[in-house]
Amino acid sequence: MNCWSGIREDDSLNHPLVSTPVQSVAILRAARTWRQEGRRVALATVVRTWGSSPRPIGSMLAVDENFDMLGSVSGGCVEGVTAAAAVEIIRTGGSRVLTFDVSREQGLDVGLSCAGRIEVCIERFDELDDPLSCDVVDSVLGHHDADRGAVLACRLADRKRTTVTEDDCSALGDAARVAMTADRSETVAVEGEPWLLQVFMPPRRLVVIGASDIAQALSVMASSIGYAVIVLDPRSAFASEKRFPGMEILPVWPDKGLDALGLGSRTAVITLSHDPKLDDPALARALASEVFYVGALGSRRTHANRMERLRQSGLAQEALSRIRAPIGLNIGAREPAEIALAILAEIVQTARQPGTHS
Repeated sequence: MNCWSGIREDDSLNHPLVSTPVQSVAILRAARTWRQEGRRVALATVVRTWGSSPRPIGSMLAVDENFDMLGSVSGGCVEGVTAAAAVEIIRTGGSRVLTFDVSREQGLDVGLSCAGRIEVCIERFDELDDPLSCDVVDSVLGHHDADRGAVLACRLADRKRTTVTEDDCSALGDAARVAMTADRSETVAVEGEPWLLQVFMPPRRLVVIGASDIAQALSVMASSIGYAVIVLDPRSAFASEKRFPGMEILPVWPDKGLDALGLGSRTAVITLSHDPKLDDPALARALASEVFYVGALGSRRTHANRMERLRQSGLAQEALSRIRAPIGLNIGAREPAEIALAILAEIVQTARQPGTHS
């Protein structure tokens, strides 16, 4: 039995859209590939939620004419209805906004904690003159592949879309830059017209100094949530493809490796080697940059000794206070994978909730 009731259509789309960039990019890429294969495709996007919703705003579902699906707009209880509506739109064109309401009792049946409501916008992704045109998607994905952020901007009055980058000097470009800085999609008024700005930023990077057992577990976990992981360690016996399959490995001294990589505000740097020759230069480079997270493994005594060394090297206390140590959230972690989980949780918390570090 479908747990959602009260489906309502609404032609308006004048409320915020908060995207999940990694998932959205993957869904857009899959939709484009399907289209290139000659398949007709529709995209469904969660555009608003109330109460407890199984998937966040911005979650996407790609559906082709044969009901092949990728992505999700709920915990599974509205995918069938949404897919059926998507296939109908593939056949007829146009777009629809569906509203699904769930009662408290029904929500408990499917694992929701309380009553909720979601709106899902469904649009055809099939021809260049349809609302979501292939050329605009190609432009967004091209910028993403070039490690540049971009905004898929939709004028809500007619759903005309365009790609906006940080170099755009127009009023729409100003609004897009604000959205990209916040890494948050939203609906804004630009010169009196409502625009939906869906943000697609490059993946955040996690640079791991020291190819330890904790690094092995952490690299897999971080990759699974969309981080681009780079492992730096000059010791080839540790930093090997066998120990880190599929990961980017730089078998160089960390200070030189970090200089070559470049450090920006979407990068986290952690040191796990326990070796001052590796950790200290890496921390100095990270603290001189705009990275959003700097963490160092070690006991309180080890960290106190580390701080003294870094102070003697000339680093100011303001910079040193940025180091998260002991590293990771306090979840009582003991095993390498548990420690990796605590570290990744703190990195995500810092990225999503800036200012949580005292």
